[in-house]
Amino acid sequence: MPGLENTLIAAVVVTITSLTLLLSRDWRVSIFILAGQYVGVFFLVSSSWPLMVAAIILIGGWISSIVLVMAVLSVPEMVQTADFVSPTGSWRSPQWVVTFLRLMNERAFYILAAFLILVVIGSQLSRVLITFPGIPPQHAWSGLVLIGMGLLITGFSNRPLPITIGLLTWLSGFEILYASVQSSLLMAGLLTGVNLALSLAGAYFLLAGQMEQQV
Repeated sequence: MPGLENTLIAAVVVTITSLTLLLSRDWRVSIFILAGQYVGVFFLVSSSWPLMVAAIILIGGWISSIVLVMAVLSVPEMVQTADFVSPTGSWRSPQWVVTFLRLMNERAFYILAAFLILVVIGSQLSRVLITFPGIPPQHAWSGLVLIGMGLLITGFSNRPLPITIGLLTWLSGFEILYASVQSSLLMAGLLTGVNLALSLAGAYFLLAGQMEQQV
């Protein structure tokens, strides 16, 4: 079972990865960070659950990431470009400047929203710990941060990939909180199944859009 230092490091890791997922606009970076995020979730969950049970969550998360990679590789447009529009052409052109400013304004708004989420979580963390005394502070923080950032990622996009990543991030936060109060092999398997189902649904919608274009 990981010690206090390892769980604190894992809490920092999942905080950074969730913020990176919110700001990332490249599918390669997003899926790589998502896979890394599951490592942090694994260390947090393994402090409450047996190692082999926590490994189910990690393996399920990595399989979900692989499913998303395979789906994206089947969509040529996404393989060649980032998931969202980025500035193209000469940096002196008006179109480049307009696109760059729009992206900067968008990022600034996302950072502000994430900052507000972190402030709210930090201000209410003590109440959560009083209400649920069995949850360690680093677990409560990590779980709430992943839930909050997952909701932001999902709510700020209308594309299948970021929506799927947002839902997987949200579910990871729930896994951390649940593991802190209850140990269940059946629940671990169920949560892993939900992870896989979400990734398969995201892959389906990615491929469905490609098939519609071909028709």
